[in-house]
Amino acid sequence: MMGMPNHTSRPVLHLLDTAIGALKLHALHLEHPTAVNKDIALDAGRDALDHLRLIDREALQLAEAYRCVSAIVKPPLSVTVAPTTTGMLTATIMDGTHALQTIQAKTPEGLAELVRTRQRVSA
Repeated sequence: MMGMPNHTSRPVLHLLDTAIGALKLHALHLEHPTAVNKDIALDAGRDALDHLRLIDREALQLAEAYRCVSAIVKPPLSVTVAPTTTGMLTATIMDGTHALQTIQAKTPEGLAELVRTRQRVSA
């Protein structure tokens, strides 16, 4: 089994690919026990878990919030999403360099719903 990987040296997609590969290896072992040694499958699973534990949850939540909100806000408007010191997420909807709205919510889904509601009211 590999040692704990360095958090800064592994991009999130690599970490997810490692986990997916380990799950595929486990499935192969279960379907064909003689094709993949049990110890190799277990080591791959442990390694994948170590990698998954390194994923920064706050960064994933921020990426998810941006994905949710940017699907709603259409050009020529743009959006930025940032965390607050109080644990909230803030979306700022901009028209060029001018901030039109700033919206806060606890979850990415809540932020998206508030943006959607405010856009309906503004229209």
